[in-house]
Amino acid sequence: MHLPVSYPRSLLPDLGPDLWELVFSKLGRHPKDIVPLGAVCKGWQSILNNVTWKVLCLQHAPGLVEELGYNVGTEVPPGGWRGLYKFMVYCPGLNYPTFRPVCQGDTLRDLYSWEDGCGHVETRSRGFCTGYGASGKLSLAASVAQDNIFFSALCPHRQAINLPVFQNCHPALSACRGIVKNFKTSELAKSSGAAAHLSKVGAIGAGTARETNDIQGDEAGPDGGASSLRCPYCTESTFALGKDCLRNRHSDYDEFFDRSPEFRDREDNVDSASDSDDGLVRSALMTGFVCLNGHIMLGAGGRVQGGGKLVLGSGKGLELEPSNAVRFLSEYTPGKEGINVKEGVNFARGLNLDQLVLAESRLSSLLREWPSVRKEGSLQYWAFSPDVFVELKQAPKSICDLLTGDLPEEFRGIVWRYVTEGRPGLQQCKVLLEDALTAAGSARRTEWIHAALSEIGLSDPSMFPDPDSVNSYIKDPRSFTIEEVCEQQELAREGIEYW
Repeated sequence: MHLPVSYPRSLLPDLGPDLWELVFSKLGRHPKDIVPLGAVCKGWQSILNNVTWKVLCLQHAPGLVEELGYNVGTEVPPGGWRGLYKFMVYCPGLNYPTFRPVCQGDTLRDLYSWEDGCGHVETRSRGFCTGYGASGKLSLAASVAQDNIFFSALCPHRQAINLPVFQNCHPALSACRGIVKNFKTSELAKSSGAAAHLSKVGAIGAGTARETNDIQGDEAGPDGGASSLRCPYCTESTFALGKDCLRNRHSDYDEFFDRSPEFRDREDNVDSASDSDDGLVRSALMTGFVCLNGHIMLGAGGRVQGGGKLVLGSGKGLELEPSNAVRFLSEYTPGKEGINVKEGVNFARGLNLDQLVLAESRLSSLLREWPSVRKEGSLQYWAFSPDVFVELKQAPKSICDLLTGDLPEEFRGIVWRYVTEGRPGLQQCKVLLEDALTAAGSARRTEWIHAALSEIGLSDPSMFPDPDSVNSYIKDPRSFTIEEVCEQQELAREGIEYW
């Protein structure tokens, strides 16, 4: 039976906003645990937007909230508390039209693919830095670098390829995000064209939609007005960071690579990129955009060094477990020839919120029912792997970790149907899982023991002197080791020859 996402509320009493606030605050810190609640009803969504996201921001990054000036009173950050928490934990990635100069060059070709640039929730936050050291290292123009900006650590989305010295080495690709305090009066707002846009909007006031659209451009930039591209944190209009904002000597990745000998011919240019600002500009290609609320998204190619002063209490060390449902639906889609990660992610995005919630729940149930044994006070899980009956001494971080390796294709389909459709049921799925594990283990051990016996001259299974020991090992590796089975064959063979 397919249940609507609002179904939980129909089963629960109306506890009132105060109690719901307390309940929601205990659910966890990962957005995947909280966002679905907002789809249940408007009342819950209001509690999340006004209280829950604020509590999470103050709990996990109180220093950053204080630096931005939103820790006291009732003032709400631009984009709301939900937008601020998303900014704290979510890397926007590189798959934006504004980042094409970095990501879509002929030089990269097969070295960069769509999935390399996907946005994602960070599994471990490294906090935020501020000061001229951070702005300067990210190639911001001198005037813009004077603004009060808080930047995340660089998030590598395509590491430089590790080729031997004296061979070409492609510069790394990274993403970075930042937020400008008091953005509307900042130099970045002026240089990016955002201030002029706000001025025009204010002048138009209550103008018609047509008049408002006249100041919107397809391409973000100081001359073209706001872009149709929306901010991933607050959905506001965005503006490209042009030459007045970023110090770039190159127009795109291809030109950058061609004119950066430190990457193309490393042995002749060991000192080509110094620690000076000029050296940093030569060694990096930066592009990006900023929204009307001051959220900055940067795409970087090349040697970009971190810098600036770490803001204490800005979320460093915050750990978030990735969504099982999205990972499973993205990586383990069966039954489609040549499916890739992009297609899997698109499939996941096409699902309704309640479908994703059910998928997450079923994956959690499958992990609880996964075949395991208790040894030395802890559960040890069976896994599909080359050593298929070697027990995992620690519980896996994710059910997806157990579904990797040599997972049989037929069982992959069973898991897929259970997670996405709920059939077969959990208990039947568990029985099929145990059968699949047993069959996979038997097949693997059959291959191993036959190879070992072939080395001692026993290549025909019908002629094994002691087939019972062989079958016992295949059925249960704890009954015999491979060495013991081989020894049994030698003893039996001697007995046969003697008589």
